[in-house]
Amino acid sequence: MKDLYLIIETGYEGIESLLYVTKSTKRAKEKLLYYKEKAIKDKIAMRKRFNKDWDKEGHPEFKESEELTEEEKQKLRDFICVQKWNGKEFDCACSDFDLGPSQLMLR
Repeated sequence: MKDLYLIIETGYEGIESLLYVTKSTKRAKEKLLYYKEKAIKDKIAMRKRFNKDWDKEGHPEFKESEELTEEEKQKLRDFICVQKWNGKEFDCACSDFDLGPSQLMLR
């Protein structure tokens, strides 16, 4: 059986969402990179909406910086994972693509 790859978004208590499924190693890496960067873009967009809402409410002192630090970006990337099905179980395959988390992730 050919390996199956699942791109998932993890949370502090396990899987948050299933993002993509493929049998292609090349496609798995492409999608893993795509979703890692999408997480960053989504966070920036959320901050922009938040700041716009605070402006409308007349509370500019609560605005957040729309720029993310490298540490914030890495934390967002760390929550996107590729799992590989070997016919019996799923296991993290991020390191197979040299895209492992920046620190030990216990979930």
